[in-house]
Parts: sequence; structure tokens; C-alpha cells
Amino acid sequence: MRATPNLCAVFAMRGMLAARDVMMEIWARAEAIGARALAVVGTNKHAGKTTLLGGLLQCAPRASLALVSIGVDGERADVILGTPKPQIVCRQGTWVATVIAANAESSAAVAWHAPTSVTSPLGEVWIGQTRAPGSVVLAGVRQKEQLLSLKAQFFARGAAYVLIDGALSRMAAVDPELADGVVLAVGNVHGSLQETVAVAKSALLRLGLSELEPELARQLPDLSSVKGLVAWASDRYGESLWGDPIFLPEGSLLTDDLERDFRVSDAHSVFYCGGAVTDAWLARVAARKRPQVVIVRSAAHLFCGDETMRQFTRGGHRLRVLRSVPLLGVAVNPTTPRGGQRLERGALMRALEAEVDVPVIDAMEVDACALYDG
Repeated sequence: MRATPNLCAVFAMRGMLAARDVMMEIWARAEAIGARALAVVGTNKHAGKTTLLGGLLQCAPRASLALVSIGVDGERADVILGTPKPQIVCRQGTWVATVIAANAESSAAVAWHAPTSVTSPLGEVWIGQTRAPGSVVLAGVRQKEQLLSLKAQFFARGAAYVLIDGALSRMAAVDPELADGVVLAVGNVHGSLQETVAVAKSALLRLGLSELEPELARQLPDLSSVKGLVAWASDRYGESLWGDPIFLPEGSLLTDDLERDFRVSDAHSVFYCGGAVTDAWLARVAARKRPQVVIVRSAAHLFCGDETMRQFTRGGHRLRVLRSVPLLGVAVNPTTPRGGQRLERGALMRALEAEVDVPVIDAMEVDACALYDG
């Protein structure tokens, strides 16, 4: 008698293979733009970011990988809720930067090569390389400068790609000095499709900001080391700059009052912000008489609300980033960690697919992909 196929197993296998195809497409997009450092960020806690990271690790090109996290990730249980968390499983030969003591219960055998200059309350961060597949805990890195140093050390040791896990701050890793591409995890917000999509749109609004127009960018000096505020006088369209720039202290971004510096006149309508941009500051610029151009270092520096940004652009002003970090893919997580209201998978994916032109995948399929070693 002919055996009846296990349809559940067949459909599960199809899901795994489809997930692998999406992961491979994300990597192909990264290679197409020459991205060597990828940031993996989430819209909120329990967004499926660690699961997404695992899928990327499993489906990465057969080249040397390196892995680092802002904060702590890969631990067995959430320190607040106590709920189990997905582990970070690396293949053999993966470079990691982490605290050795944090990996006492990790399954990966790691050859620890060298200490770094990065210290933390958990101990000093070391660079190591996995000698066999297994799980690791990433801990001890907290600042952008530390990530930049570690990224350089990874590349110096022969890593072809660096994956940056944005665990501590949701958008901190989306900085063009750190990453060449970003993959976004969208989590279930209070069991509400509307709220979840709204939070996702907020992240996409920031990631989708346009770079500064080339004709204006050519007139600017090197701003890579400027952390304060720079103002230029310009024509009424903000295209042609004239006169010397005015360099204002970093604190001017936080006082929310440009008028305190009497050097800034109505003719100044192009501003570069090297620090955090707040609601009050952006609203203050929007209230000026002429159309304004505000240039932000990156999406990671935007600490203003969506409506403030939309009102700014609706007022005829332009908000630009000095450099953008291209979005490579999106993963959605319809579930919640404690069995709360699950979102309808198809509706969530369709809502996100309508917002982006990159692959969208269910994080639960990514989880299957990470477990399937075909």
C-alpha cells in the first residue's frame, strides 16, 4: 500500500526553502551594492531580530563572517520577562567580539585570539573565532567608537562581512560609519495590526530619508568630524551657498533656540546637524521665514517624532541625510513572547510589502530556515 505523504512536513519544508531563498536574496542585494557591514535592527523588543540574525548567519556566503552586538544578545532567557530567547548559532570560523565570561554556558568552542581596548562592567571584550558550530553570547560593546574599532579589527583579520546586532538601541547601528546595509525586524505591538504597522512605518520613514542632492553636497566641506551645528547662507531655494559657514557648539542642538546666537540671520537656511535632532529644534527651524534645508548625519541621529518630520516637509522644507544606509530586507514577527494576541500573518506581510521594495519574510519562517541545514 502506498504511503500517504506527511503534508505538514512537506509544507514546512517548502517554508524553510522559501525562507532560505529570501535570506539569499538579502545577501545578494548586499553584494550588489558592495555592502560589507550589515546592521540588524528591530522596531521594538521581541521583534524577532535575533531570529533574523540567525537566518542571515546560516544563509551567508561561504566567506569569513564577523559578529558583534550593541549591548547583550544570545542569552538563554530575557533578563526582564524570564522568557526563553533564541540563541545565536554561528558556523565554524566565525569571528566574534564579546566578553569571555559571558560565554561560560555557550556551546561554541571559541579560540580567543586577543583582548581589545573595549572594557565593560561584564569584563574586557576579546576577539575570538569559533572552532566548531555552536551558540555564542555577545556582550560588552556599548559605544559607536568601540564598534568602529572592532569592525576595523575584524576586517584586518580577514573577515569578509561584519554583522552588527543593534540590541541596545533600536536604531543606533543604522549609522553609515558603521553599516553599509540594514535589515529590519518588525515586532508585534500590543496585538494590534494598526499599531504594529505604524511603528514599522516610523522606522521606514527614517531609513527612507533621501541623501543630500549632489549639487548641494559638492558645495559642503568635509563634515565627518563635526558634532555641532553648521549654518550656511543660501539663495531662497537653498541650492547655492554663499559666505563663510557659521560653526555653532554642539549644545546649540539641545537649547532649541537658534535665535540666541545673533550670527544666524534670515539668510541662513541650510543647516547641518552633527548631533541628535529633537522635536523642539526641528520645529524651531520650521518656523523660520524661508524654506529650510536640514542635513542630518544619519537616521540614527533623529530623535524627533514622525509628525514633526512630516510637518517639516509639508512646510516646504527639506530633511536630508548626509549618507543613507540602504534597506536590504524586512522580517515580521506576528507573535508575542508570552502568548498574547497573535497578528494575522498574511495581513501583516501585505501591509509591509506595500511600504517597501525589498523582500519581506515571516520571522517564524526564518527560525525554521536557521534550524534547517540543507
